[in-house]
Amino acid sequence: MERLNLNHLKYFYWVVKEESVTKAANQLFVTPQTVSAQLALLEESLGYTLFDRIGRRLQINQEGKLVMLYAEDIFKSSRELIAELKQLDRSRGIDVSIGILDSIPKILSCQILDKVYREIDNVRIVTHETDFEQLLMDIAVNKLDMIISDRPVPPNVSVNAYSKLLTTSNFTFFSAPRTANKLRSNFPACLDGYNFLMPGERSVQYTHVLSWFSRHDIRPRILGEFDDTELMKMLGQYGRGVFCAPTIIADFIQKQYRVKEIGRTDEITESYYSITPHRKIQNQAVNLIHSMYS
Repeated sequence: MERLNLNHLKYFYWVVKEESVTKAANQLFVTPQTVSAQLALLEESLGYTLFDRIGRRLQINQEGKLVMLYAEDIFKSSRELIAELKQLDRSRGIDVSIGILDSIPKILSCQILDKVYREIDNVRIVTHETDFEQLLMDIAVNKLDMIISDRPVPPNVSVNAYSKLLTTSNFTFFSAPRTANKLRSNFPACLDGYNFLMPGERSVQYTHVLSWFSRHDIRPRILGEFDDTELMKMLGQYGRGVFCAPTIIADFIQKQYRVKEIGRTDEITESYYSITPHRKIQNQAVNLIHSMYS
């Protein structure tokens, strides 16, 4: 077998990605005949055919699938290499792209990013806030350096990334000041039949809070479910009901929203994770965030 020619491999990669020699040729700005010739040279050098010819259509075979698996890894590594070399140029600063799950408390995200700004000169942070599935897709194609999440990568998801536990928090319950003393004296039984503001069902908190109510035989009057937890806290500030949040941000909540703590529980917890792609060299800002919780 001859040494692998990466240029031949590139043509093969685009044919598989585009599922067409003609479309691959358009992507590579060459003729279809050139693409076909490069495929033939690759198959000759490897000693295997990589496609089954079905009429005028090419269908990738088992050998081709194996080659494609390695091709994707090779080209992904080459993109990472270019990105890392750019980061060595300190005159251009350090770029870091962080995906933040939309259920992560804003103050926690702010504290993490503020630490990065304080510790690293000339850093540029680009954040992307969306749902978990989209963030996993983005990190899989190397668009993100890190995800900050309230859950790890599920074991059944094929993403070349690993999860690291950053911290865990129990939960605190809050109400408007005028009702806090009365509720505090009989917590958590005071919540039975009382107005309650729930986090949205897409959040990890939703199931945990409902389970906690069930275990304690508490049936609050749930006024609403809120994906936007900032809106939930503001309604709590207006006295519309009790709400809960991670204790790790309790001091901030009491100052920002002028509410009072009425009780807390260790039976409800929320964990926060970083999810990072497998790379030989990690982004400097990612390493700093990890060191904050080591």
